[in-house]
Amino acid sequence: MNITGETNLEVFLELIQLVIRESGIPKPLNEFRSNEQVALANKIKALLNPKGDIYPISANTIRDYRFMCDPNNWKYPFSASEGKLDMLCQYIGEVSWKRFVSNRIEGVTAEFYDSFYRSDNIFSLIYEKASEINNMIIQGEKLLKQNNNSVEILFNVGVSLLFKSHFKKAETLFNRCSDLESHNSKFYFFKSLSLLDGKRPYRHKKIKIDGIIDHLNKSIQFNDENTSYYSQLLHLIHQDFHQRIGYSYHRVRLIKQPSQLEWLRFLEICTGIPYKEIENILT
Repeated sequence: MNITGETNLEVFLELIQLVIRESGIPKPLNEFRSNEQVALANKIKALLNPKGDIYPISANTIRDYRFMCDPNNWKYPFSASEGKLDMLCQYIGEVSWKRFVSNRIEGVTAEFYDSFYRSDNIFSLIYEKASEINNMIIQGEKLLKQNNNSVEILFNVGVSLLFKSHFKKAETLFNRCSDLESHNSKFYFFKSLSLLDGKRPYRHKKIKIDGIIDHLNKSIQFNDENTSYYSQLLHLIHQDFHQRIGYSYHRVRLIKQPSQLEWLRFLEICTGIPYKEIENILT
């Protein structure tokens, strides 16, 4: 099996650095000459196949890896044999390439997970981490290249994209989340926020607003114990769309109370309504 992809290239480069450090050859791989290629192949053979005639990693393989490690050659797609990468991992005391990659992904993911998916107060955390959002998007998108079935990563990147007003990209990720976990209320809620596209509800067509309301009703259906944000967004949509334009609608039962500032500011991003106006509507 061949390993390809931008994220795998980054992990491969890290692996190569560790291999060179283990070998004791004092230069980066992209500066190796033929004698150093042979020397490294011999060192790997001495450790992994000391009595055999067959080289676990040949000098020609080292030459190919030297080519991959040269930034001038990164216009070419990265590709390497998983079996040979397993041998390089064993040379530095790792179990396998998959384990080596997994350890690095888990390290980044553990920090990334601490963001939004597991938070009890997403909106406060968004503004607490505002300066880190761009990096979180970059890291999260790299992780998704490795695993696009992780609802935690998908959700975290989606929320980050919403905060930066990338509504269409966020919508795609929340769609993927709800495909993977069809009864998770917050996925439909955040999909509703992304569908508003940063525009006031009255600027949308009724068919679009009806779809957003359907998602919000699913959110309430799947989580009837903690629906204050959901009902507040419904009420805001009804006030800005139905009342302004004159459509009839089913009134939302809303207990008016002071709202969290971070939530109001996030609503302003998603709806285009100034947060002070939102506060007046909801309190």
